[in-house]
Amino acid sequence: MVHYLARHGESRVSKAAIISAVPPLMVQTAANPKGLPKKVFDDLQSQLAANRSQFYRDLASGPFYNYNKTGKPAEATIQNWWRQGMMGGAKAAYDGIVAFSQTDFTEDLKKISVPVLVMHSEDDQIVPYVAAGPLSAKLLRNGTLKTYKGLPHGMITTQAETINADLLACEGRRQSSCRLRKGPDRSRRDRHQSGLFFNVRYWPKADIHSFFINSEVVGPTSNSIPIAAFGRV
Repeated sequence: MVHYLARHGESRVSKAAIISAVPPLMVQTAANPKGLPKKVFDDLQSQLAANRSQFYRDLASGPFYNYNKTGKPAEATIQNWWRQGMMGGAKAAYDGIVAFSQTDFTEDLKKISVPVLVMHSEDDQIVPYVAAGPLSAKLLRNGTLKTYKGLPHGMITTQAETINADLLACEGRRQSSCRLRKGPDRSRRDRHQSGLFFNVRYWPKADIHSFFINSEVVGPTSNSIPIAAFGRV
């Protein structure tokens, strides 16, 4: 979403949100000392190549949802995440590790001028907070950092009510205000593209609509992608 806005412009977008997202850059470099060492991602690729099924199982049952810390794993959530991983291509997943870890979004973030809500947890074990959320918020021209404590990288699933409420509140804000717009909800699940359900929520007498790409918003059959964009009608 960050790259898309920077590349294609904001003429039809009024605001956006990034959730547990990798920008500005995950891998450690001389210019990004807070990033993770490249060996971390090399090891992920090795594990994926050795046993893809076990890789997805271990990640979901451990650090992705912080189950290795809470000791209270939700088997259905683990199996659903494993299912989504196994549905993807092995080569795409392998190459994707390089893409999400080594892509530098710094210049893209600087180009975005619409309000962006940056949502990140200090206890994210997948995308470390110190190298992501706060830095993205600073690079954005109109970024607002929303910090969570004790929540996992996959907080859009484990704490869906909290995340969705914050998204909805900021959907209705005008610049600095973050209050939900009043009026009947005429929500409909009417778009489907590339296996993702797009929940289109229309607000009376409003000039925006939102596309929430979040499995807990539109139902368990869709993929959990930690982004949201709010566009002009």
